[in-house]
Amino acid sequence: MTLSAFVLSGWAMPQAVFLPVQQRCKLQALALPGISSWSGIFEDRQITWTDLVSALDRQLPDKQIVLAGWSLGGLIATCYAALHPQRVKHLLLIGCNPCFVACNTWSEAMSQSLFDTFVTGVQSNITVTLKKFMFLCSQGSKDKRSMFRDLQQLMTAQSINTTLLIQLLSMLSDDLRPVLAKVQCPVTHLLGKQDALVPHSINEWIKQQYPQHQVQLIDGGHLFFREQPETIARIFNKL
Repeated sequence: MTLSAFVLSGWAMPQAVFLPVQQRCKLQALALPGISSWSGIFEDRQITWTDLVSALDRQLPDKQIVLAGWSLGGLIATCYAALHPQRVKHLLLIGCNPCFVACNTWSEAMSQSLFDTFVTGVQSNITVTLKKFMFLCSQGSKDKRSMFRDLQQLMTAQSINTTLLIQLLSMLSDDLRPVLAKVQCPVTHLLGKQDALVPHSINEWIKQQYPQHQVQLIDGGHLFFREQPETIARIFNKL
């Protein structure tokens, strides 16, 4: 890898979730608002995608980079690449769906009822809801109990901003397929074959809609990159 590489973590997950990959390649991980230092700049107002892109821009070097994003982080990375085409040499989307919640024109996503359960749960009991989220992230792993325990340990020392997490969660219902269509740089999609949150079947849509994009299906659930860090590191090293 000759370019600097950055990866955005997902909703409610610290950047340390990428440590197994970082130990195998030069990669800088960033957390999203709600559990990171981004929090202070978003107080007392509704976050927009433009806000997130602007905040991310302030954390990135003023040069061309490889930009990756996992889950919600992938959506922010997509917005950044679309708005700053000269800054992103390659976009790598990990376990990311351009439209996370099913609608009339998009069925390859989590159901509206499951999404509504998360929104209600975060508002009423963030602790229980985060455990449910970690459980879903662990599904599809070879040892889902071990993965769940690892996630709990990662989250132990995190300071949670419930207001920001609710705002970010609500943004997951936005359809960013039109934004993905504006990305000019090469794009690689990595999808978990057993992902409980992002159906790997979206690869067929990607191949039809964007034949120039690369798609790789990898064994594992939403956290396949923690189970196969060597595989992910090799992909980064080739960019």
